[in-house]
Amino acid sequence: MTHRQQAGSGPKGRLLVRWVLISFLNILVAACQFESEQSTHDLIIANVAVFEAQSGTVRPAMSVAIDGDRITKIVDQTEPMRALNIIDGTGRLLAPGFVDTHTHALLNFGSGDRGPKKLTRDNRELLARAFLAYGTTTIADMGQPVSWVPQLQNWAQTPTNDAPNHVVIGGSLISDFEWNRFIPDHHRVVESPEAAGETVAWYKDRGVNALKLYWKLGAPEYAALSEAGEAAGLALFTHVDNGIVSIDEAMANGVRHFEHFFTLVPSVMTIADERPALKAAFGTDRPRGLDEFAAIQSFYFAHIQRNPALHKSLVALLDRMAAKNVTISTTLNNIASPAGHSVYFSGFGAHPERRAAQLSYDDDQRAKLHTAFDAVTDYLKLAMDRGVMLRIGTDTRNGGEAMLAEMITLAEADFDMRTVLQIATINGARALGLDDDIGQIKPGHRADLVLLDETILENPRALLKANTVIKNGRVFRPRASRAAAALEVLKQENNPDAARRWIDENQNDDRYGPLQNVELETAFYAAVYAGNVDEARLVHAFARPLADAADTHFPDEGEINGAGYGLINREDFAGARAVLALNVDLFPGSANVYDSLGEVCKLMNDLACAEENYKRTLAINPENPNAKNVLKEITELRKSQSDND
Repeated sequence: MTHRQQAGSGPKGRLLVRWVLISFLNILVAACQFESEQSTHDLIIANVAVFEAQSGTVRPAMSVAIDGDRITKIVDQTEPMRALNIIDGTGRLLAPGFVDTHTHALLNFGSGDRGPKKLTRDNRELLARAFLAYGTTTIADMGQPVSWVPQLQNWAQTPTNDAPNHVVIGGSLISDFEWNRFIPDHHRVVESPEAAGETVAWYKDRGVNALKLYWKLGAPEYAALSEAGEAAGLALFTHVDNGIVSIDEAMANGVRHFEHFFTLVPSVMTIADERPALKAAFGTDRPRGLDEFAAIQSFYFAHIQRNPALHKSLVALLDRMAAKNVTISTTLNNIASPAGHSVYFSGFGAHPERRAAQLSYDDDQRAKLHTAFDAVTDYLKLAMDRGVMLRIGTDTRNGGEAMLAEMITLAEADFDMRTVLQIATINGARALGLDDDIGQIKPGHRADLVLLDETILENPRALLKANTVIKNGRVFRPRASRAAAALEVLKQENNPDAARRWIDENQNDDRYGPLQNVELETAFYAAVYAGNVDEARLVHAFARPLADAADTHFPDEGEINGAGYGLINREDFAGARAVLALNVDLFPGSANVYDSLGEVCKLMNDLACAEENYKRTLAINPENPNAKNVLKEITELRKSQSDND
C-alpha cells in the first residue's frame, strides 16, 4: 500500500523547516537587539560635543548613552537610539567630571585643624554642595583624622549619585619634633623610622592605597615611610618645603606626586637669604596671616624670574622632575585670589569665610602683586612644556567654585582650554590611578560627567554659566542649606528661639538638606573674624546647644584668639579687644585668654585693663613669665609717667 508523504517529512523537507526556523529566530533576535538598542538606555545625551580627554580634542554632534552608572555607547547623533530620559546637548560640551586632587574633608566638616569626633551620612552632603554642585565629581582627601578613616573608606567604596567620589590619601604623616607641639586632627605622628612599617600596614589593612608625607617629616622617617609604602604598593604623595626634605631628596626616595606648585621655591632658593632683595623689590617682609602667605608666593616666582641664576636652577629642577614622570598639584586659585587674578576668592584655612584677601599691603604693593602673579602662570606653563604633569588640587573649603575659577585663570593666562580640561580631568585621574574608571568619556567608564556651555573653548568665563552635573549616571540636583535658611531667620528675628522654631516646623521639608552644625559654626567665626561681636554672640547662642549635642569642638578658644590677633595685625585694636573679651567670656578658666586681652589693652595704652588681665593670667598660671615681665613694664611705665607729671 502506498502512503502520501507529508510535507517536510523527508530529509530535504526537514532541512527546509530547520532553515526557516533558524532564519526566523535570527530575525527575532536581531529585532530584539534592535529594540533593546532603541529602548533600554537609561539616559541619552543627544547632539552634544564630546571632549576627548586623552587626545584633548572635541568630537562634535555625538550622542552618549548611559546605563546604570556606566557609559555604554558613544555614536554619531544621526544614529537612532531610544532611552527613558534624553538630555538635549545642542550647544553644549560634555566633559568628564572634574577631579580635585587635593582637598581636606576637615576643612568642610570642621575648622581645618579640629573637627567632629565621628562622621555621619549627613556630612557627605556638605561635600556634594561644596564640590559636586560645580562639576567636581571626584575628590582626593589629603590627610584626615585617624578616627575618620573607616567611614571615609566606606564612602570611597560606595560611590553614589549624590556625593563626589572620595579617595582617601592616608596622613598627613609627620615626625615627633619638639618644636611642633600643636598637632592638628588631620596629622598623624610617626615617632621613629622603626614605626614606619606599622603605620603603612595600618592604612593598607583598611584599604587605603596612597599616603601623604608632609613637610614636618624628618629625613629618617621620610625615607622609612617611602620604602615601606613603595614595598606595600601604595602611591606616595608629598608636600615638601621649609628645608627639611627637598624635592630632589623626595624623588630619590621614590616619590612621584607632589603637592602645591609653590613648594618648588624652597628647593630653588633659600628664602631667608633672598629676603633683603625681596623687600627692596616688592616692599614685602615676612607674611602675616594665610592670605599674605599666599600672596608672597607670587613675589617669590617673580624674584626667581628676574634672577638668571635662580631661573636656571628652577628650569633644571623642572627637567629633573619631568625625567621622573612627576605630577604636581597646582593650588593656583589660592595664590591667584590675593593677587586679583581670580573670579572667585579662595584661601588656605577654613576661617574666616571671606570674599577678599586680608592684606596689610599699600596700593603700590598690591599693584606689584597683581603683576608678579604672571610669573606663577609663566612657570606653570614652563613646567608643563618641560614634561611635568599638572593636576588641579584646590586645597580650600569651597573647592568646586575654586576649581572653576582656577580653570578660568589658567585659560586667561593663555593655556588652551582643551589643555585646561585635561589638567582638570584625566591628569588628576591618572595621578590617583583611576583613569581606567574616571577622567574620560569612554564606554565602560563611570558616568561622571559635566555638561558645559560649548562656548567655554573661546570664552572661559562661560564656565560660570549653569552646568548640568551627572554623577553615577544620574543628574545631580543639590538641596538647599537648612542652616543657611535658619540663619536668615535668626538675622531677621534677632532671636535664637525663632530660628529653632523654624527648624522644628520645617524638619520634614525635603527641599533642604540635613542641618549641618559646621555651617552655623562658620557663620559664628565669620562674625568673629570681622570683629562683629554682637552678631557672633547671637549666632553662638543659637548654635552652641546644637554643637554640644553633636560633640564638636565649638567654639574653639584658639580659633577666636587667632581672629583677635588677625585684627591686631590689621591695626583694628578696638575690634581685637572686643573679640578677645568674647574669648574671656567663653573660656574664663583659661590663662591664655586673659594674656591676649591684656596684650591688646596694652597696645591701646589702657594700662588698667592690661594690668587687670595679666594679674588674672597669673592667678591661673603663676609661672607665666610673659605676664610677670609685662606687669613689671606697666609698673615702670606708671612710675615714669608719674615722674614726668
